[in-house]
Amino acid sequence: MLSKYYFELSNEIKSISKYSKKEEKSKYPKWYYLKRIFYTSAILFYISYILFILSPLILKNIYWYWGIISFLVIDLIILVITTFFIFRESKRVPNIYTTRSEKLKEYIRESFSENPLNAVENLIEECREFIENRQRRFSTISKAVSVTLSIAILPVLNVNLKFFFSNNLFDEIQKDTKSAAILVGLLLIVLLIILFFIWFWDVIIYDLPFGANGRNINQLELLKEVRYLMYKGKYNMTKRALISVSDKAGIVEFAQELKKLGWDIISTGGTKVALDNAGVKTIAIDDVTGFPEMMDGRVKTLHPNIHGGLLARRDLDSHLEAAKDNQIELIDLVVVNLYPFKETILKPDVTYADAVENIDIGGPSMLRSAAKNHASVTVVVDPSDYAVVLEELAANGETTYETRQRLAAKVFRHTAAYDALIAEYFTAQVGESKPEKLTLTYDLKQAMRYGENPQQDADFYQKALPTDYSIASAKQLNGKELSFNNIRDADAAIRIIRDFKERPTVVALKHMNPCGIGQADDIETAWDYAYESDPVSIFGGIVVLNREVDAATAEKMHGVFLEIIIAPSYTDEALAILTNKKKNLRILALPFDAQEASEVEAEYTGVVGGLLVQNQDVVKESPADWQVVTKRQPTETEATALEFAWKAIKYVKSNGIIITNDHMTLGVGPGQTNRVASVRIAIDQAKDRLDGAVLASDAFFPFADNVEEIAKAGIKAIIQPGGSVRDQESIEAADKYGLTMVFTGVRHFRH
Repeated sequence: MLSKYYFELSNEIKSISKYSKKEEKSKYPKWYYLKRIFYTSAILFYISYILFILSPLILKNIYWYWGIISFLVIDLIILVITTFFIFRESKRVPNIYTTRSEKLKEYIRESFSENPLNAVENLIEECREFIENRQRRFSTISKAVSVTLSIAILPVLNVNLKFFFSNNLFDEIQKDTKSAAILVGLLLIVLLIILFFIWFWDVIIYDLPFGANGRNINQLELLKEVRYLMYKGKYNMTKRALISVSDKAGIVEFAQELKKLGWDIISTGGTKVALDNAGVKTIAIDDVTGFPEMMDGRVKTLHPNIHGGLLARRDLDSHLEAAKDNQIELIDLVVVNLYPFKETILKPDVTYADAVENIDIGGPSMLRSAAKNHASVTVVVDPSDYAVVLEELAANGETTYETRQRLAAKVFRHTAAYDALIAEYFTAQVGESKPEKLTLTYDLKQAMRYGENPQQDADFYQKALPTDYSIASAKQLNGKELSFNNIRDADAAIRIIRDFKERPTVVALKHMNPCGIGQADDIETAWDYAYESDPVSIFGGIVVLNREVDAATAEKMHGVFLEIIIAPSYTDEALAILTNKKKNLRILALPFDAQEASEVEAEYTGVVGGLLVQNQDVVKESPADWQVVTKRQPTETEATALEFAWKAIKYVKSNGIIITNDHMTLGVGPGQTNRVASVRIAIDQAKDRLDGAVLASDAFFPFADNVEEIAKAGIKAIIQPGGSVRDQESIEAADKYGLTMVFTGVRHFRH
C-alpha cells in the first residue's frame, strides 16, 4: 500500500502539467507546432532578405532579379522540407509535458517499491531535465520573437522594399563601395539588435511565470518542492517513530493512532513488550542497531543508527548522503520519558546502588539529539502532549515547526531538571557543602493571578523533591487559591509554630510578623490567648494551630475574619462550622509530624543578579547555657516567660522587640530603623498588661536608653543575645533599675 508520501509526490507530479486532456490534444500541440513553423520560416525569410539585398554585389554579370527568384525558390524548398520533418517528428514524439509526467508516474508505480532512494534520485534528475527542456522552449520563443522584431525594425532604418527595388540603387551599390559598406553596416546593427533581443527575452520569459491554467510554475521552485518532499520522506517511504518510556500512561493508545497513520514504531525493553501485548507491531531496537540489548539494558540506544537517524539534517545533502552510505534510516518522532530516578531516591529504603542504576543515560541522549534537530524531528517527553502531536499528524502528516520548537524547549527543561536532581543527590552523598555550581529544580505548582502587587507577574513552584511540611505540599480543604502574599505569610507562620511543639499553641500572623502567640493546655484556650494578644491585627490574618481543631475552637474562629487556617487536622464538626458561609476561607491541613525533616532544607533568597543561600535559623538552644548578667535573678514565672519570649522573637522582623508573659504575646515592635522605636511600639501595645511581663530583643542593646524605656514601663526581665562592646552600659543600667538581664549568646536577625 502506498503511504501518504506517495500520494503527495504523485500530486506534485501532477502539478508539472495541469492541462486538461482537451488542452493536450488540441490547444497545446497546435500552438506548439505552429510556433516551430513560424520560427523556421522567419529565420529563412530573414536570410533570404539579406541575400536579396547583397545579390547585386555578388551577381554583377547576372540580372539581379534572377538572383532574387533563385533565393526565394531555395527559401520555399527549405521551408517545405522543414515543415515535413516537423510534422513527422510530431507524430513520433509526444509533447514535453506528457512525456515528463508519464515518466515520473512510472517511477511512482514501479521504482519506489523496489528502491526508494534510487527512485527519488532519478526523480530529481527527471525534474532537472524537465527544467532544461522548459528553458529550451523559452529560448526558442525568444528567438522567434527577436527575429520578428528585428524585421519590423528595418523600415525604421529607412530601408524598405520599394527603395531596394530601385535599379538606380543597385547601380550605385555596384559602382560605389562606400554605399555598400553603409548598407552592410546597417545590417550589422540590425544583427546586434537581434542578439540583444535574444538575450533580453530569454531573461524575461525565464524569470516570469509562463502561461495559465496551472502552468505558471517556476521550474526551479518545482525542483525545490520535489527535493523537500524527498527530505520529508527521509529516504523512508514510511515515517518512523522511536518509543521508549518508563511512564506508560496513554502510550498504547498513542502508538495505536500512529500505526493508523502509517507509522513504523521502533521500541525497546518493557515498552516494546507492552505495545506488542496490545497488538501494536513494533521493530526491536537491536534490529535497527544490529546489536543486542546488553549489560542489563545499559547499552541499547547509544548507537550511530539511532543518533544518526535523529541528528541528520534534512536540508543538507551531505548529511543525507552520509545516512545513505552508512545505511542509517531517519527517525522522525521520539517519545521518551526517563528512568524514575526521582521516585527511586524518594523511597525510604533506597540504596546508593539502586539510585545509581536508575540514572538514565540513553534516554536523555536521545531526547537531546531529537530536540537539537527539532527543525525536522518531533520529540515528546510529556504524556500530556500526546494529543496535540496526534492531532497535527492526522491533519497535516507532520507537526508544525512551532510545536516542535515548543516541545524541544520542554525537553531541555526536563533533562536539565533530571540532571539537577542527580547532581543534588551526588553532592549530598559526598558531603559537598559549597558546590561550585548550584543547580536547583522546581515543578510548577500554580500559575498565579499576580505577585506581591497586581502589576507583578508571579508563579508558584514546588521543590522537585517535595517537602511534606510545606505550603507547597499542604492539602487545601476549602477556599480560593492561595495568593502570592498568602503563601509568603503562611510559610512564615508554619515556621514559627515549629518552635512550640511541647504544648497546644496558636500562632496568628500578619504581614510576615507574628501578631499573637498563645500557649495553653488545650487548643481552645491557646486560641483565646492568641486572639487576646492583638484582636485588631489578627483581622484578615493567618492562624496556625499545632493540634487538631475541635468544634469549640472552630466556633470561636468562625466569628473572626481570617484569610487562612492551618492545622494538622480538623474534626468533621469543626470543618462544617468553618466552611459554613465562608467559601473563600482557605483551610489547609499539614503533616505536623514532618516538621523536623523540613528544618534541614536550605533557604534561598533571590537578589538581582544572584541568589543567597543559607541554612534555616533552627539552632537548638538550651536555657541552661544562658547567662544572667545582672544582680537580679529571674523568678520561676519570669524564667518560663523568657523562654517563651525568646522562641517568639526569632520570627519578628529586625529591629525586633516582643513582650510576653509565660503563655501569650502582649506587644510586638517589628522592623523599625532603631531599637528604641521598636521598644516603644511593643510597650504601647502591651500597656495595662505588663504585670509579670518580660521583653526579648533579637539583637543586643548598644545603649542604655533602651533599658531606661523598659524600666519606666515596669518590665522586670530582659532577654537578649549580648555581644556588644557596650554591653556593660546596658548591664549597669539594668542593675540600676533592678532588672534581670539574660544573655543567650545567639542572635536572631530577620530581614
